[in-house]
Amino acid sequence: MLSGDAQRLVKLLYRLESEGLEPNIVIWALIKEWETLYQIDQLQRTCQRINWSALRVWGNKQGLYTKLVNELTPQRFNDIRDALKEADFQFKNTTPVRPFVILCHLCLLFTPYAVSGFPLAYE
Repeated sequence: MLSGDAQRLVKLLYRLESEGLEPNIVIWALIKEWETLYQIDQLQRTCQRINWSALRVWGNKQGLYTKLVNELTPQRFNDIRDALKEADFQFKNTTPVRPFVILCHLCLLFTPYAVSGFPLAYE
């Protein structure tokens, strides 16, 4: 997801679905990634030093995080946050018919592809 490789991302999600992974685990991971990216963004905007180890981002991934943060606008951060919040609420309160389709859409929001214009109905 961090690298923007949509094809690899979809294949990974398909594999996780076929293995029976609980969708709430993926939602939790996406929320955690958003929080990390947002913290990095805020540190960069205020010209503060990024403590990568405190964020639990190791050397081989720092470039991916930095690149993605630089591609995300404040509006995009808000859009992703809102979509994650809505999906998390729906997953906890209902049972979506195809949860991994929703998860795929959420993951693609982090990539350069313009999927934010395609809202999903969570019913």
